[in-house]
Amino acid sequence: LWLNAHAASPDIALASNGLHRADVTALLLDAPRLGLRPRLFDPARAAVYPANASGPPLVILRESTPETNELIQAWPVIFADAAFTILTPQPLEPVSPLVADFANGLTFLGYTLSRQASELRLTAFWETASSFQPPPPRPVEAPRPDEMGGGWPAPLKMFTHVLNPNGSYLTGDDRLDLDPATLRVGDQFAQLFRITLPSDLAPGWYTLNIGLYHPVTGERVLRTTGEDHLTLTPLELP
Repeated sequence: LWLNAHAASPDIALASNGLHRADVTALLLDAPRLGLRPRLFDPARAAVYPANASGPPLVILRESTPETNELIQAWPVIFADAAFTILTPQPLEPVSPLVADFANGLTFLGYTLSRQASELRLTAFWETASSFQPPPPRPVEAPRPDEMGGGWPAPLKMFTHVLNPNGSYLTGDDRLDLDPATLRVGDQFAQLFRITLPSDLAPGWYTLNIGLYHPVTGERVLRTTGEDHLTLTPLELP
């Protein structure tokens, strides 16, 4: 395996379609001497830049290509074969910086926002602060919450809400396409949201909020300033 031959840093990010923990197990079996600490993410909507505690970080794609995710398609490829593509990640930088600390040790770094026809595309950028405590790892055999009736209760999700001019909920997108149990202090990650807008929008100024919550209880994660969400840019729609 390329990782063994090049004595790769143990701090890597592993792209897995569907966030299958078995992909982590297989990688650890392939490179048992490296003591790998993979961060697991789904390349369809997320990207992770692992903190390089002991060397340059790497990103490994299994059964994927960089083109599957606009966040990583420009990252240089340093190795590729039928099973793996290995990339050198580039720092994740938002177009609109906006720093906000949340009580669970996640720090919002900013966002990039665009509109394509009836869809808002919001990329949120985050970092794990020194106070971050990852949730317990899920079992290898547990499916994702949206598979097979939901065998694994997701420990954390993000919400994006578009509010009407009167403050009522209009539309949004809730998701987290990485396994927070695999993150470590200093890691950066990006999450892509695709928010579908209704076709009958009345002209006006709309509010865009983002935040974190526990899906099992519905409880929101507070910011260190006490609010349960972060307001982004006002939107003039349609």
